[in-house]
Amino acid sequence: MIGNNISEFPRRHAAIRSGRFCTLHAAGVDVSAALRDISAAGAFIETDYALHIDEPVVLSHPLAGAIRAQVVRVGRDGAALRFLAGEDAATFALASLCAGMTSAADYTLNA
Repeated sequence: MIGNNISEFPRRHAAIRSGRFCTLHAAGVDVSAALRDISAAGAFIETDYALHIDEPVVLSHPLAGAIRAQVVRVGRDGAALRFLAGEDAATFALASLCAGMTSAADYTLNA
């Protein structure tokens, strides 16, 4: 069963996904960020940098490129970003998801 295979997958592999790490350009500075969730509508990023609601940012992924976004929610551990709906947002989301899956699979095969 697929569900059993997933639950047996070691947690350490999920934490090593290089496709998850990004750079966020906000208020003239570049800061580290990690993707927690992403879709064509937006993303939730983990960062220690203080962001503000309605702040314009650029999220850069090492393999997926960059996309403009707006901060729509701020939490203790990060912020929710909204992308302008369209083909660029869908392409960015799919590319970052694929990069995360590919790097996790590569790590598993080479471990």
